[in-house]
Amino acid sequence: MTGAQSGLHTAKHASHALFSLILLPQEYIGEDSNRMSLAYFSLGILSLSGALSEPSPSARLPERRRTEYLAWIYAQQSSSGGFRGAPGSDESHLAMTYTALLSLAMLGDTSLSHVDRVGAVAFVKACQGRDGSFAPFPRSNERDVRFSYCACAIATLLDDWSCIDRDSLVHYLLRCRGFDGAFGQVPGAESQGGTTYCCLASLAMADSLHKIDDPASLIRWSVSRQVEPDEEQREALAERGQTDRMAGFEGRPGKPPDACYSFWQTASLQILGEDVGDVRADTAWLLACQDERRGGIARSPGDYSGERGTALCAQGVTREARQISTIRISAWQRLPCTE
Repeated sequence: MTGAQSGLHTAKHASHALFSLILLPQEYIGEDSNRMSLAYFSLGILSLSGALSEPSPSARLPERRRTEYLAWIYAQQSSSGGFRGAPGSDESHLAMTYTALLSLAMLGDTSLSHVDRVGAVAFVKACQGRDGSFAPFPRSNERDVRFSYCACAIATLLDDWSCIDRDSLVHYLLRCRGFDGAFGQVPGAESQGGTTYCCLASLAMADSLHKIDDPASLIRWSVSRQVEPDEEQREALAERGQTDRMAGFEGRPGKPPDACYSFWQTASLQILGEDVGDVRADTAWLLACQDERRGGIARSPGDYSGERGTALCAQGVTREARQISTIRISAWQRLPCTE
């Protein structure tokens, strides 16, 4: 992927991600325990930009750094199985285990050579509840389909589904579907774009996508989430001299467009085998959310551009650019992503 082909400021985004791997921005001070997931998003940006595999004039990860990051990730592996988010964290976490495995693969350890597979499988198994849902770690009362998604991704990456009661998982996920056809965080919760993606991707990995009744209602819901910028966003765009027609995606009805949802919503449609929506308008929206000075892509024009949003938005731009002009899609982009 190159900036000239897609309109992305690729070199700036890569430089921003590389700096964040070395020193977390001030905005992330409160997320020290989530360093594993933050590193994952930064590495994802570098992978999309080619800085992990191709010569890059402005941002390339040195081999010494690659070795150090691999060692740091493995140092977070728990003796009881799974990975924690940072040194000092008490126990393993499903989301951190998921992002650790993908980070290892992006850094070149695609065989996951030093992963305690037996321990990781046991850890995932201990996180599943009797109703089929997943907690972030054993004995936690928190339930969220994002953890179900992480569990399915871990099972897929390790090629071992013995850690998941697939039938109860699928039953639970289908209970999270709302009257509008989309999916919520837990049964009975409001439908959202991110949770819909997590449920669809989980069902797809569990070979159970065919169990969704009336997929047309879900497709209609997702397509209907593409909306034009609200008044405040239009003012921010006008101040920057951006007047092109654009329309991004909202996470749920009645909300302004949020650049991250260009990934969540269109990826859901892609899982369902659909490729609909105004691609050019969404691409224009995503490119308008770039921070042209320091790099990164924000949720909305003029907002702070973090690694999570940049990784998700860059995937959205790249996917859509492929429809407009054929460009390369990195291997990392075909791996699942989490919020």
